[in-house]
Amino acid sequence: LKPNFISIIIPNCLLGNFAFRLPKKEQDMFRMIVTSYENKKYNKGIQTADSILKKFPNHGETQSMKGLILNCMGKKEEAMELVKSGVRNDVRSHVCWHVFGLIHKSDNNFPEAIKCYLNALKIDENNQNILRDLSWLQVQVGTLRANYINIVLQIRLFCILKYHCYYFIFRLEILKVL
Repeated sequence: LKPNFISIIIPNCLLGNFAFRLPKKEQDMFRMIVTSYENKKYNKGIQTADSILKKFPNHGETQSMKGLILNCMGKKEEAMELVKSGVRNDVRSHVCWHVFGLIHKSDNNFPEAIKCYLNALKIDENNQNILRDLSWLQVQVGTLRANYINIVLQIRLFCILKYHCYYFIFRLEILKVL
C-alpha cells in the first residue's frame, strides 16, 4: 500500500532535525539548482539535479527541486511523482514540503497546498517564504478570517493613536517648561 500524501499531516512527534546532509560539493550544487529555478534556467537545474541524484539517488530535497523544475517545464505528472518520492525519502525536510505545496498551488489545489505549508512550518517555524506563501493561500481560500485582519488593523490604529498622544503630551510638557 502506498501512503496517501494528499491528506497527510505530520504529527509533531515524528519531526526532528535528522535529515540527510549532502557533502559540501553537492550542497553547492543544490544551491545552484535553487538559483537555476529562480532564474528560470530550467535545463541547467535539471542537469545539476541529475548529477546529484547519480551519487545520491534518494536525496529527497534534490528530487523535490527537480520535480518543481519539471512542473515549470510542463511535465506535471513526472513532477508530481518526483516530489512525492522526495517527500517520501525526506519527510522531515521543510524544502520537500514547501515544494510539494508549490506543486499543489500550481494545480490550484489550495487546501492541499495549505496542508503542505503547515507541515513545512512544523519543521521550520520561522521561514518567511513559507509564511508568506501560506498567508497568501489562506487569504485566497478564505481561511484567514476577517477578524484577524480587523484585529491587526485595530492594533496598528492603537499604536498610531498612542504615538500621537505621547507626542502631544511631550509637546505640552515642553510648553510648560518654556
